[in-house]
Amino acid sequence: MSNENKNTSLSAPWIAYWRKLCALFEHDDEIVIGEIINSDLTDDGYCIDIKVYNHKKFEALQQLLPDRLVFGNVELSIYISEIPNDEEEETDYRKLFTDLFDGNDIFDEFLTVIDRPRSKYNFAVFKPQALQFYSDDISDPYGNKTMLAQDVARDVFTDMVGNDVKFTSSLML
Repeated sequence: MSNENKNTSLSAPWIAYWRKLCALFEHDDEIVIGEIINSDLTDDGYCIDIKVYNHKKFEALQQLLPDRLVFGNVELSIYISEIPNDEEEETDYRKLFTDLFDGNDIFDEFLTVIDRPRSKYNFAVFKPQALQFYSDDISDPYGNKTMLAQDVARDVFTDMVGNDVKFTSSLML
């Protein structure tokens, strides 16, 4: 058995730096370290493009990594790109609705229900109460519209929450 190291070639310091970056983030699916390529900006330069799929990590790398490193007469530029993630952080509708309607007596609670096939449904639950407002309604002698609080909320918030939140009324006891 031989103790010889067959890989005796030396790595350039920018290659060693790139390998360190790769090693640091090889197990992080949200950070992708690109290959070193020749930079079009200088004759003696290289660049690395880092793609980040998480906004917090993008901001951290922007502040913690240098924009460029100089190794003798060779410059290594580092470009960090934030890539929109298809799997966005889930919106905490429970917090949003309970914060929004805190102290408002038309709101009852926010429920999350998970059914047997593990589908998740969010419900903004309003008290079974009618709201009345002026709306030029010619079918009403006063021009008013009368609707349940759940229906008004659905009309107001539907563009923002889409199908993520259902609007309903609590049980009348």
